[in-house]
Amino acid sequence: MALMDEFKEERKAVLQNGTTKQKISYIWDYYKWHIMIPIILVVAITSWIVNMITAPDIILNGVLMNIYKMESDFSGEELVNGFYDAHEIDSKEEEINLNMNLYFNSDSANDNYQTLQVLMAWHAADSLDFITGDMPAMTDLTYRGYFSDLREVLNDDQLAMYEPYFLYIDQDFFIKRSEKINEMEDVSDMTYPDPTKPEDMVDPIPVMIDISQSKKAADAYAGIDDIIAFGITANVQNTETTLDFLDYLME
Repeated sequence: MALMDEFKEERKAVLQNGTTKQKISYIWDYYKWHIMIPIILVVAITSWIVNMITAPDIILNGVLMNIYKMESDFSGEELVNGFYDAHEIDSKEEEINLNMNLYFNSDSANDNYQTLQVLMAWHAADSLDFITGDMPAMTDLTYRGYFSDLREVLNDDQLAMYEPYFLYIDQDFFIKRSEKINEMEDVSDMTYPDPTKPEDMVDPIPVMIDISQSKKAADAYAGIDDIIAFGITANVQNTETTLDFLDYLME
């Protein structure tokens, strides 16, 4: 008798003549994965649906660059909770994501590979609204095309309020540098224009705001002597909340 025929006979004998316990044991031994896999799938899908329904809406995604290298007792949670309170936001319904674990060394390109990979992934996925950081790091990111023209995202009141604190990119320099990179030429000898001196630029565009005078920024970047800049990303999604957060930082 073929093996399959023997199996059929065994199954028939157990299911027809076996005790209840024997039947259950037999079914479980031979069919447990047929039973378990659909159950696992149902549980997984149900869990995913529940998480989708109950998870709070993300209303802001931001990066505070180079925080962890500073000697500071700064608490990102305290900063976020202050914003929630100021705007009467229920954190169970709406959530802010602040990443403070990224480090960018403007003096060493080799140290930045992982950080740039993360930033590029978030940027491409439209999951990054703003970045803050010290001037060297932010200037480098500026010439990588990360930030918006502030004239296109700030409202009229904010343009008037923050113009004295604008930091600039030279569009002419950006284009020339990009052309060299596209032609696989060395750009290491090109020195970035000073973001604080638009008068020395050919085509200055405001892309960042100096937030060094912010008490909250000072607490976050305790011990740093450089300018702290705030840039709104070119792919910003939560524009209104980003602008509210900027105002909150600058109170």
